[in-house]
Formats: sequence, C-alpha cells, structure tokens
Amino acid sequence: MQGAPLLFAGCRDGLVLLYDLRAPQQAVQSLRPFHSSLAGMVVEPGATPHSIAVASPKGLLKFCDTRMPGPTSAPTPGAPPVGSTHHMGVWKTVEAHTKGTVTALAAHPNAPLLATATSMQAVKLWSPRGEQLGVVRTTASLLQRIGAVNCLTFHPLKLMLAGGAGDGVVALYNIHDGSGGGSGVAGGGGGGAPSLAMDSVGSSVGGGASPLSAASVASEVGSVGGGGGRVPPSSSMGRTSR
Repeated sequence: MQGAPLLFAGCRDGLVLLYDLRAPQQAVQSLRPFHSSLAGMVVEPGATPHSIAVASPKGLLKFCDTRMPGPTSAPTPGAPPVGSTHHMGVWKTVEAHTKGTVTALAAHPNAPLLATATSMQAVKLWSPRGEQLGVVRTTASLLQRIGAVNCLTFHPLKLMLAGGAGDGVVALYNIHDGSGGGSGVAGGGGGGAPSLAMDSVGSSVGGGASPLSAASVASEVGSVGGGGGRVPPSSSMGRTSR
C-alpha cells in the first residue's frame, strides 16, 4: 500500500492476511472474504487508499476496507486472535459473473479501472466502487476470437488491456468512451455509471499452445507503442471519492 511497508497474502483457503514488514512475525489484520481459494486480489485499485478487491472463482467480487472492522472468524495460524478488532471489513459484494469460472482480476495502476475474466471468454470492466463499466464477449465481429482467459494486465500508462488465453494468444484492447460503441462490446453502466468500450487492436501468439502467464502478458502489452488513450497525469484520475 502507498507509503507503508505492508504485504497482503492470499491463502489457499480464502484467507487474506496483512503483514507489517517492520514486524512480520504475525499478521496485523485478516479477512476471510470466501471459504475457497481466491481467483485474484488487487491492492488499492484505482489508487483508492486502504482498499483491496478480491475475486472468487464462483463469480463474486468483493471490495474491502482495511480501516473497517469486519466479523471475527475461527482461529487461524498467523492471524489475529478471535475477538480482535483487527479484521478488515467487506463493504460491497458484486455478482461479477454468473457463467464460467473467474480466472483473473487486474487493476490499472494509474486509472480507476479493474477487469475480471472468466473461462467462458467474458471480460468485464469495473470501477473501484464495484460499478460495471463495460464487457467484451466473443463474437464473429472481433478481430481476434479470445479463448478462455488465464490472465489480464493493463498498460501502465495507457488505457489498454491485454488478456492471455489458454491457446497462447494475447488479445489487446483499447478502452474508450462507450458512447460510440465498439465491436463485441456492451456498455456497462446502469445506475448512472459511465459506459466504456473495448475495441480489439490486435493479437499476438506467444509460448506456442501453452497457457500464458501474467508476466508474459505484461511484457506483451508493455511493448505496445501506439493506440490507447493516455492516462492524465493528474493524481485525481487515480482516486475515487468514498
């Protein structure tokens, strides 16, 4: 987290532990958003302070605040004791996907955007407050048919998203205002949330037919020189009022 030597650890049983690296012998906070493994976790999405987002393979997306006390749980080795107030609280739960298994969660490092992906070839965009902003699905009009998505990553400075598929293909998408529409893209919006669209700008095959890793996809999108609107340098772009 910004300005603090903290480490978040996601465990196989769904537990999230927060360690202060100045005294790492025991976790200082804990959270059990799910009673199963995590599909992904991002810290301070959209540069929202004290916030984390976690995704479940079963389709739920939960937003948590490290300052908000949460319910206590059964004793867990390395976690604060039962009855402690040092439990992070969930302040919003979203049913992000109803079909397939959630396989990836990513957050833009400088813009208020998150993305989730599933084994059913669906990719959705979210705000740090859990509002759906857009979705891309497999259609014949897309330049590249995406397979089951294994990992996602954003360009660090541009409004671009890359998804790595199980067939070794990286699909690249520009993100823009959805008012003009886009191939294979549905606006997210509802509830007054802005609508964004993603247009396919190309694809690349890496690693043969092997599933791609997050690191290889990040390398691919980082090498892209053109396309994609740039994130404004203003720090307000990356923060969401609470």
